[in-house]
Amino acid sequence: LACGDKIQHPFLPEITDGCSPWFTPDNPCGGEYTDFNSCCVQHDYCYRTWGISRSTCDGNFDSCLTNVCVQAVEMGEGTVEVACCISSATTYYVMVITFGSEPYENAQLEYCVCCQ
Repeated sequence: LACGDKIQHPFLPEITDGCSPWFTPDNPCGGEYTDFNSCCVQHDYCYRTWGISRSTCDGNFDSCLTNVCVQAVEMGEGTVEVACCISSATTYYVMVITFGSEPYENAQLEYCVCCQ
């Protein structure tokens, strides 16, 4: 492998902090169907995948959060929880587009072979 060939590191650790619970809880609304953890885990792995653009990761994250809230409505979640879900989804998305640049860059370097 020549170091000019940037490739995905073959071993992605299973470590993820979900929605960074010290800052943004996995289920900020406490509803049965308003848990964002799977979206946050997918977002963590997307950032770690060499060559995927940050905008793709963040856009997929936004779609996932929105889908959680849509599913909450379809499953009969309460009005208060759904309103909270929609508001929280927007907040979480704004947080990643505002503060995600450094975590994205760090993850891209950490999980790429020959990028350092």
